Amino acid sequence: MRILTALDGSEGAIRALRFAIDVAQKWGAELHSVSIEEIARHDGAVLPVSDESEWGDSTFAPAIRAAQENARKAGISLQPHVIIGHEVKAVVQFIESSRFDLLVVGFVGQTAYSRHVMGGTAFGLVQHAPCPVLVVK
Repeated sequence: MRILTALDGSEGAIRALRFAIDVAQKWGAELHSVSIEEIARHDGAVLPVSDESEWGDSTFAPAIRAAQENARKAGISLQPHVIIGHEVKAVVQFIESSRFDLLVVGFVGQTAYSRHVMGGTAFGLVQHAPCPVLVVK
């Protein structure tokens, strides 16, 4: 089984990561994370960046390193991916091309305006992801 968790450094993403680590432990699953660097004018762009030499300077580098450490402490290896593109479209295309079995996302992310309303990215992923989506509150 292959699990993907969306990682943007938000509190919601950290909760989702913890849950994804637990699921990966219980199921003996492979765990990956995806972070999206948005390009406002290039909605169709999906450019995966998986090597630390490429993502090491990204805005997500501290969150990725912390996530890897949390996974390592739980005995799980976390393979991070940074993709340049529109959040929902890029994640959906990445899931399709990499054949993930489960997507784990936080209920709200970086732009949360209410902890009672699902975030736009999570909502879009629930609607469009080609695999089951587990939303963590």
